Amino acid sequence: MHEYKKQIPMNQDDLSCWEGTYTFFEDYKADDGFYMFMEYNLCVYGKEGKYYADLAIDGQTTAKHLQAQVYGDEEWVSFVS
Repeated sequence: MHEYKKQIPMNQDDLSCWEGTYTFFEDYKADDGFYMFMEYNLCVYGKEGKYYADLAIDGQTTAKHLQAQVYGDEEWVSFVS
């Protein structure tokens, strides 16, 4: 098996077009037959010339909070923790 790693440009020019909160929901039927519900909140913000993202994932059995730096441009972003 070949492993492919893409080089991520470390560009943090003006990413203000990405600032804001993005929320989405997911529901699915688990293997045990119960329905699960997940809420994802992604908040992108600038601070002292750099851009960051806070990701919160909440569900019946999940509570995860992550932070990453944001790199990219007006067309794409990458989250690097």
